[in-house]
Amino acid sequence: MQVLEHADEKMSRQAKIRAQGWDFKALSGKIAQQFDIDVQMMFTPSKDRIVSRARAMLCYLAVRRFMMSGADVARKLNLTSSMVSRAVRRTEKKGWMGDEIALDS
Repeated sequence: MQVLEHADEKMSRQAKIRAQGWDFKALSGKIAQQFDIDVQMMFTPSKDRIVSRARAMLCYLAVRRFMMSGADVARKLNLTSSMVSRAVRRTEKKGWMGDEIALDS
């Protein structure tokens, strides 16, 4: 029963996000704007601190808030799923939960 409730919650969160017009492209644009970088920088293998943090934030928000699979995020960013998983954990560990990024506008 809990599995079904969790699945329903996940589907309703995804539907709400889609209804607000959010997708991966819009999310990456919002994060790039917040970090004051070119959105394409997040899709490169750059190790620049700001780009790396923005990419980690993108991974975190896509996986945790947008309920995307790590594998889907990895494909979109040309990363491995392990790299996405580590970015999500690093973001959580450092407390960069994306609260400063307003997703309601």
